[in-house]
Amino acid sequence: MDGIRIEILSDGPLLSGESVAQVENILERYLGMAALHLEGEIRQRTPAGVTGNLRGRTQHEIQRDGTDIRALIFNDLEYAEVLESGGRPHWIGSHTAAGDGLRLWILRVLGLGGAEGERAHYFLRRMIAREGTSSRGGRQGPTGGTGYWMFDDAWTANEERINALLNGPMMDDLRAVLE
Repeated sequence: MDGIRIEILSDGPLLSGESVAQVENILERYLGMAALHLEGEIRQRTPAGVTGNLRGRTQHEIQRDGTDIRALIFNDLEYAEVLESGGRPHWIGSHTAAGDGLRLWILRVLGLGGAEGERAHYFLRRMIAREGTSSRGGRQGPTGGTGYWMFDDAWTANEERINALLNGPMMDDLRAVLE
């Protein structure tokens, strides 16, 4: 999957018998709460850009696979990872989602359309192919790239809160089912 994501995982069989469904529902409910909270925190840290697509495409889903229950928080836009952490030199195809987004940015931000907009589009794609990208307003991150670090910062800022939720109220609910 292109893009970026945070994964919260609960794996392995916990018990057997009739309490299994109750336990799985509790895990799913609390992982969903944690994921929804992180999704909101990531959206707040995500630049709106020209279209708001990046902010709007951050989402979460709860997945079950046997006894594994996981919460995924992700953004599947191909340029999400570049804004998260900056990007190495790479070519952006003219008629890709990233190329179309760049064309829209040129029109809305620079006010260039028609032939002049197409020249700017080619020039910026060539510059990205030579120099890579860094997110304007971003900062140097843990891997060395210059990006917004919206996923990384949201997790760092909320890790204690998420752990408190999962180790506090969720555990209380699980104990009530298991007693």
